[in-house]
Amino acid sequence: MKTKSIASKWLYREGLRLDSKPYMSGAIEAQDILESLDNVKPLKELTRGHKGGIYNGPKFSRIWVKSPEHGVPFLGSSTMLMADLSDLPLLRKKDALSTKLSYLCLKEGTTLISCSGTIGRTVYARKDMENMWTSQHIIKVVPDEKKIKSGYLYAYLSSKFGVPLIVSGTYGAIIQHIEPRHIEDLLVPCFDSEFESKVDLLVVQASELRISANIKLKEAIQTTLESWHVDLDSRQSISNHFHPDIQVLDSSEIGHDLRFDAFFYGSSAKKSDALLKSIGKHTSVLTVGDVARDVFETPRFGRVSVEDPDHGVPFFSISDLVRFDPRTEALISRKQAQSMNAYVSSGWLILPRVGQINGVFGTVCFVPKHLDGVAVSDNNIRIAIDDPEDGAYLWAALSTDICYQQIIRRACGTSIPYLDAGRVSSIPVPWPSQESRGRIAKLVNDAMEFRSKACLLEQQATDLIDWKIKETA
Repeated sequence: MKTKSIASKWLYREGLRLDSKPYMSGAIEAQDILESLDNVKPLKELTRGHKGGIYNGPKFSRIWVKSPEHGVPFLGSSTMLMADLSDLPLLRKKDALSTKLSYLCLKEGTTLISCSGTIGRTVYARKDMENMWTSQHIIKVVPDEKKIKSGYLYAYLSSKFGVPLIVSGTYGAIIQHIEPRHIEDLLVPCFDSEFESKVDLLVVQASELRISANIKLKEAIQTTLESWHVDLDSRQSISNHFHPDIQVLDSSEIGHDLRFDAFFYGSSAKKSDALLKSIGKHTSVLTVGDVARDVFETPRFGRVSVEDPDHGVPFFSISDLVRFDPRTEALISRKQAQSMNAYVSSGWLILPRVGQINGVFGTVCFVPKHLDGVAVSDNNIRIAIDDPEDGAYLWAALSTDICYQQIIRRACGTSIPYLDAGRVSSIPVPWPSQESRGRIAKLVNDAMEFRSKACLLEQQATDLIDWKIKETA
């Protein structure tokens, strides 16, 4: 438990609040530094649009649809953080375009702030996020481009000064929350246009790199399917979600892979089997265990948290890894990470072994170079591959809807599905020529390089603002 001595004047400044949040977050120190600067403005003077440009949305019943023709992609406070937004749920278009909800349509350059649950997570709305709708759990901050650059404002709100000020307005003990009114007077430092443009450019470049990465990854998956000579008409009926259905099975089908539960025999899984059989007529089909050096899971362990980076190693959960900017503040003991074999290497694949179907469960994560040597939760299966080209290709293969069905069908349990390393090892994977695999791997590796560089550019942007404020104060 952290403790801190505070000045009595802080209590009066915060309206005699007796909860720890505003005093432990660093917000008061940040406020003091900002007030010492020559040119600061309240956030509400730098925004424009609906309700002055700082708003969330109303609570409403959500009606989901399957067809993009009748729906719009819908972002929540968790999904907005994900690197891949290609598979968002679709909100009924009729409702989205109604007077009640139409203003929730997202525009490029808007800063998104999570305002419920985990407060203060920020996302810069990229060009490929336009025309998505957002939930009431996200505050939108729309910059007035005549007064402030969108990238600069995002970087500031994401900085060591912006985040504490956002979080300080949090209320609620169990389900925490903030409202737009809590941040409208948040102080924003204004510097010379050259500096703000420099920060803005870094954020915009990061945004463009993430868009390019997503395009390359989609191309990699499409190229993978083409290398398998998949009949696209036959593949149309394969779902990239799991939907329970009723199947009439022949007795000869029961007991395959020693499975007798209905979950294993869903229609999409059976169609995946048929396609893999067809692919196998002209392309080798191996298993994950055949191509990986090792497929393993670490033992369960109680985490020994540390605060000193010299004695700790960054510790990631699967929800951290699937983010557009994988990051964590958690550190665990280096000694524990080593004894529990919790480290991962760049080029490895990570697969959640516990989770909810149609969530991140079954999503394959690629360990990029900038996360080489971090520790990963024991809730994940490691697929260790020595050849970086094969690892990149395997990511693309396991990300296809054909292999996704093979992953999730191997889960055991109903309430909380569970995978083990042995079943992951048995997942069939088409293995085309080395030339084809190399072409696909290059697309994946280029995309991962783009994502890593984007994270670095954004970090540079926030570091610049932190430095400038301290230098000017």
